[in-house]
Amino acid sequence: MLRSLPWQRLVDGDDAVDAAVETGGPAKPPLFRPVVDGRVIPAGYEETYAKGLQNAVRYIAGSNLDESGAVPESMFTAYRAARTKTWRPGMPPVHVTLDDYVAAARRRFGALAGEFLRLYPAGTDDEAARAHCASVRDNARVSTFLWAADWTRQVRRPVYTYFWTHASPARGQNPRRASHGSEIEFVFGNLDGDPDGGGAEWTGDDRRGSRPAQVLEALLRYGGSMVTGDDMGHHVTDGGVVGSRTSVTRGRLRAVALATVLALGAALTAACGDSGSAQGGGLTAVMVGSGESIFDLPLRVAQAKGYFQKQGLKVTFVSTNASTGPAALESGSVQFLNSSPTGFLSALAKGLPQVAIAADGLGNPLGIVVSKKFADANKLSGSTPVEQVAKALGTSIGGASSANTKAQASTFLKTRGVDPAKVKWVSLPSPAANKAALNSGQIDWFITSEPTPLSIEHAGEGVVVADPLRAPEWSPEQSGYGELVVVRKDYLEKNPEIAKKFVGAVQEATAYMNTHLHDADLLNLTSKEMSGIPVPVIEASLQHAGWPASAAMDDAIWAKTLGFVNGLGVLSKVMTVTANDWTNTYVPTSGGA
Repeated sequence: MLRSLPWQRLVDGDDAVDAAVETGGPAKPPLFRPVVDGRVIPAGYEETYAKGLQNAVRYIAGSNLDESGAVPESMFTAYRAARTKTWRPGMPPVHVTLDDYVAAARRRFGALAGEFLRLYPAGTDDEAARAHCASVRDNARVSTFLWAADWTRQVRRPVYTYFWTHASPARGQNPRRASHGSEIEFVFGNLDGDPDGGGAEWTGDDRRGSRPAQVLEALLRYGGSMVTGDDMGHHVTDGGVVGSRTSVTRGRLRAVALATVLALGAALTAACGDSGSAQGGGLTAVMVGSGESIFDLPLRVAQAKGYFQKQGLKVTFVSTNASTGPAALESGSVQFLNSSPTGFLSALAKGLPQVAIAADGLGNPLGIVVSKKFADANKLSGSTPVEQVAKALGTSIGGASSANTKAQASTFLKTRGVDPAKVKWVSLPSPAANKAALNSGQIDWFITSEPTPLSIEHAGEGVVVADPLRAPEWSPEQSGYGELVVVRKDYLEKNPEIAKKFVGAVQEATAYMNTHLHDADLLNLTSKEMSGIPVPVIEASLQHAGWPASAAMDDAIWAKTLGFVNGLGVLSKVMTVTANDWTNTYVPTSGGA
């Protein structure tokens, strides 16, 4: 039947957009795009990268000066005259008037729009157009770096990054510009092979003795090294055209990290830098990567109770997750990262120079939440023995938002004699997506960290059938460390006093939580920090983790941690840690509150 289908039918709807996806702008993704079907595309990006299942090849990736919504200044007037309001699928808008620029910022960044407009200010149409293009270009470079850091975390092959700025006449472009794909003719040394009939007006500057010609030569050498497997150490950097590896781009990335960290979802109020920066009142500003799990509360408590300020620190939190956190730390966008042991060990497996300097959480406060319908059909409740729960889950549809959560769920099942291969797994991008799939009936259950499972149960949308109180392998006694404060080794060497102050504040927070778990003061404070989470949910979630009186680590608990994480099978190799990987040097001798 497919052979008899006219080819025109295969491209019907190729311009259709998926209007249901909120992109923060008028451009929408194509309706028809790759689907994770478990066969042709067996897993999504996050799971593939986390397990290192991508092909271990050398990679060249980058972006161009005039793409992704950025255009040359000579085109501003033409775009204003056109006033384009419709966009092909995936096409980013070009904002060339002040009104459009400000409106787009407010739509995309919401409450953070003011911070974005402070970083990219404009008072006229031309200033707005230039600011729009600058933000697009910065975002493209940082996005490429973050992707490259994610790609190389489990694959021991280099990634070469570039930013192409040479204005090309290819494809009849007028004016010349560095548009999408305009570097291709240079990469393949084929300036006369224009696909539109050879109408491109190449000049001597394009062909020989010029900066682009030198770039062409370098690109061809890179291409040769990709084929032969030789790692090339040379690179072309002045003009911002080609960088040799992700590490080469790091200096530039640190310079633009503040301006582009909104792409990480950060609420920035202070400048960032490798050493922290002096602020009014004698405080030192530091950027801290953290998420929204129960394990991020010690940092929030330290902030709310003034422990950081008492140590002379002004802390700004950057919203990170398992993918963006290590990259933000490596780029210098954050100086401290609140990391899971799995994330930290994964970074060590990749050879990243990171070190754990404090433990601010114990155990794994996980929860398995099932839909009300599934609970009723299988007679499951919060008091059902976990062996019975596991048996019911063995023939169900389970949601997994990462390789790590799927591995944790699989371990739960295997421990109780249930084969996880019999579960029909659905890969979803986040716990929020899991929740939506649970409510819509697409999945029967999923596993994630608190407070999400208990929040779902509190809202009457599901039932929590397993947690650390019922699954002892998730308890602090068996799984070891749950959260660590991680820094780069070079930062630690240059800023030991800042590290001591930071760890001192965090330890004071965990010690306070250790002795005030049921106090109204702590519950009120944490409910403000976790806006929208009911107090009973927060109180119950706090009981599912351990809060150490001291941030100091020891070999015995590290042994439990390694046993738990290695047992998940999500790392590229079995990991160990040495004195080079963790230290108590910066931990105060007393616990604080």
